[in-house]
Amino acid sequence: MSKSRYLTGTSWHVERMARQEGDPRRHKSRCIYYISKSKACEYRNGNCIGSAHCMKYKERINEEVQKENCISPKPVKHFDGIKEISIELITVNHSKAKKPKQEKVDALIEYYRKNGHLDKPVIVSIQNDSYLLEDKYLRYYVAEELGLKNVPAKIGTLQESKDEDKLRKKGMKVIHKTHGKGIVIYSDEAYTTVRFGNGKEVKLSISTCIQNKLISF
Repeated sequence: MSKSRYLTGTSWHVERMARQEGDPRRHKSRCIYYISKSKACEYRNGNCIGSAHCMKYKERINEEVQKENCISPKPVKHFDGIKEISIELITVNHSKAKKPKQEKVDALIEYYRKNGHLDKPVIVSIQNDSYLLEDKYLRYYVAEELGLKNVPAKIGTLQESKDEDKLRKKGMKVIHKTHGKGIVIYSDEAYTTVRFGNGKEVKLSISTCIQNKLISF
C-alpha cells in the first residue's frame, strides 16, 4: 500500500500537538474547579472535559509553589465608593451561582459594546486574600465572557446595594434616626437630598446612611 495515502490533511493523518518551551503541563487535579471525589467540574456543574483545552482552566497556587517562584498573593484592600479591581482577585461560590438567562447576558453585552462599561458595579466583600462576589453573578459572568481584566466593584452586600438604589429614588419616603420622616427630592451617585417634616432640606451621604443604618424605609 502506498504511503502517499497517509498525507497531512487526509482522514488518515492526525497532527501532533506539542507544548511550546516554557508552557507548563496542565493537570485537572490542579484546577480550582475540579472536584476529585466526583471527578466533576464545579464551574460547569457537570463532568470535567479535561484540562488540555478547557478555556476555564485556572490553576491553584499552593504555598510551596509560591515560595519556589517567589509569588506573593496580591493584597486586597477595603475601599469606599466604586473602584476598578482585577477579576482574578474575585472569588465566586460556584455551588450557589447560577448561569444567568441568555437574554440578560446578550442585553448586557450589547450595553457594554455601546457604552464601553457595565451598567452597574459588581458587589463584593473581603474574605482572606480575595474579594468574595456577593451579587447575582450576571455582571461577573458577562465580564468573563468579554475577557475583561478589571471590573468596577463596590464593597457591601446585595441588600445594601438595593437600599442605596432606594435612597436615590426621587419621591422615596424615608425615616432618618436623627431628622425623622422625610422624602427624597434629589440624588446623585454619592449623595441624596431629603426634605424632612420641618421643611429642612438635608444633603446626606448615601453610603454613610446605609452602612451605619441611619435610614429605614
